[in-house]
This record gives sequence, C-alpha cells and structure tokens, in this order.
Amino acid sequence: MDKQMMFNGNSYLVASPEEIRKIRNRENYKMNISNHKATPELKGDYVVEHGIKQLVIKSKCREDNSGKYGTKIKCDVDIGGESEIVWSINKSTLGNISMKHGDDTDQWLDKVINITTKVINGSTCIFGTPE
Repeated sequence: MDKQMMFNGNSYLVASPEEIRKIRNRENYKMNISNHKATPELKGDYVVEHGIKQLVIKSKCREDNSGKYGTKIKCDVDIGGESEIVWSINKSTLGNISMKHGDDTDQWLDKVINITTKVINGSTCIFGTPE
C-alpha cells in the first residue's frame, strides 16, 4: 500500500492515504473546539462513522460565499454532542425542509431533521428530511 506524508502538528506522519483521510476527518471534527476559533463542519464520513441519524437546527441559516463552488446555505446544528457544528445544507434538503416548515429559516429553529447519507462522485453527502 502506498504511504503518504502528512504534517501533523510539529512532526510528519507517514501513513496510508486511508489512514491520513481518517486522521484529517477526526481533526476537522475536533478542530478548535477547545479554543473556539472556528466551528467544525459536519461531514458525511463522520455521520456514517458515528451512526448519526438525526440533528437539530440551532441557528438561522446563512449564506456562505467563501468556497469555490458558489453560495452555500449553512446553519449550526446539534448532533447530540457537547458543542454545535456547522451543516452545509444541499438543495434537496433545503427543499424538503422548506416544504414542511416554510421558507423562513427562523421557523426552522429547534426542528429535528432525520439524515441519511449517499456517496456521490466519491463524496459522502448528507440528505435530510424533517421529522
């Protein structure tokens, strides 16, 4: 198996691409929770790995134009942990939620969303439907 090198804190780590991906996913989830510099983002692989089936919307949705793929709609959610995490909501899920709760995201606060995942083009995507 091919090995790759990854800078990990103050040293380099040599591991397989799969091991590096797992480490990065773990680090992305834990990233800055202790010093509150940034809120981690919910990833599909994390949802699968931890068997997450539901989340609760804890903030108004907001637009994020910082990525290279255009505007994303994001909100803070509770997945049953100690701190909130950011969820990028795809168009299918936005449609599902707005059909049940309307287009005003203020009305989405504290709503429970059932989530599933599907691998599309090699990425694990999160899809939600209101409870």
